[in-house]
Amino acid sequence: MSSAEPQLSNAQILLVDDEEQFLQTLSRRLKERGLSVDAVTSGDDAVKTIKSRNFDAIILDLVMPGTGGIETLRRIRKENPDIQVIILTGYPSKEKIS
Repeated sequence: MSSAEPQLSNAQILLVDDEEQFLQTLSRRLKERGLSVDAVTSGDDAVKTIKSRNFDAIILDLVMPGTGGIETLRRIRKENPDIQVIILTGYPSKEKIS
């Protein structure tokens, strides 16, 4: 790792995505970089998890069955308004999301 790269070791990351293969792949890649990673497959599980653990950041899928990404984000912000959230989606345009 070069000195210009941020030090992320020991960062606690929560991944939230309904696609288990994506979760496994991204979890593995982040762990290889020294991050501590938890992964859940639903918005409801994400909210439950942040109530019991502290995370430095959340990577959140926008489109999921059940509680979608936007509602999950609202609930996360209610629990912890300062947490960093990165939103991902596999949809190329907002028309596909609505």
